[in-house]
Amino acid sequence: MRGDRLVRSSLSVLLFLAAAASLPASPRPQTPQQPAAGKITALIPTGSVLREQKTYEAKKDMGVFWQDTVKTERGGRARLRLEDGSILNVGSQASLVVTKHDPGKQQTDLELIYGKVRADVTKIATPDGHFEIHTKVAVCGVVGTEEYLEATDFATTVIALGGGQVRVSAADSRFPGATLLNPGEAISIIAGRAPGAKRLASAEEMQRAVQETEGESGATIDPGSSVAGRSFDAVITGKDLSATRGVSFSQAGLAVKIRGSITATQIPVTISVAPDVPVGAYSLTIDRPQGPAVAGFAVASQQAVQLSLVGAGGSIQLPPSRDFSVTRGAEVPLDASTATPCNLRS
Repeated sequence: MRGDRLVRSSLSVLLFLAAAASLPASPRPQTPQQPAAGKITALIPTGSVLREQKTYEAKKDMGVFWQDTVKTERGGRARLRLEDGSILNVGSQASLVVTKHDPGKQQTDLELIYGKVRADVTKIATPDGHFEIHTKVAVCGVVGTEEYLEATDFATTVIALGGGQVRVSAADSRFPGATLLNPGEAISIIAGRAPGAKRLASAEEMQRAVQETEGESGATIDPGSSVAGRSFDAVITGKDLSATRGVSFSQAGLAVKIRGSITATQIPVTISVAPDVPVGAYSLTIDRPQGPAVAGFAVASQQAVQLSLVGAGGSIQLPPSRDFSVTRGAEVPLDASTATPCNLRS
């Protein structure tokens, strides 16, 4: 009897293993016919990449090609490094199509279907070069600068975050002309209406533009903005900070020094902003053994800081996350570790 049970048990195991082996493996991204555009260098779940009408789970260092659609879900974010060195930080609940990226000719066309993206664009030096981001209602163009876009089906807000001007125009041909944004300025365009006047972005808006699109683990700084020419105490708040090895800004003239004991959730620091630091949004990096965390910081005009204090400025309401039927490109899910173009032209 014991021998019969052993035989039946062994047979059951063999049948289970055979059935498991017959199950299809998770699909691997196909090598597309399209040229390479860049790769995903950081991500937080959840998201996807749509490629040739197939959806794949996104991975760090995964290649991104022309016509790919990178989509993030609630809580998901992704950072893409394009072949020319430009960086795209895609926020939560966003869908971004990499329509074209030709680093040799310096010609890039992107389509933000909905959501938030922050672009740090490599300087364009060729006469015919352009870097364009299209939304359903706006066309935004830059030449070597940083900008932030937030888009829905009916409205787009654009903020020039630093490094140069951003040119914004309506996608609707009934409203010709373009508005040039200087660093720290913003504009909103609503479907069916002429573009409104540009305005100062509040310091809070500029800080949030970094915070809500950062592909690394997030942290916050309080206070998170300042005018140039000041030194002040602040507190960085986040998770798993106790083993922090250092904190730093990459922007010249911005300095940060730890001034006390570090806990698991807070780092007391002193921040110094030199008088010549230009208006803009900047990232503070927290060096941790498990990987960096990033907090957004804004250097703003006195007027923009006052706007934040009185609660002026704000972002448009995003639509709920949803699926799209596409006829080109591909959508790739981002793994958990979480339409019309906007035109950037020289």
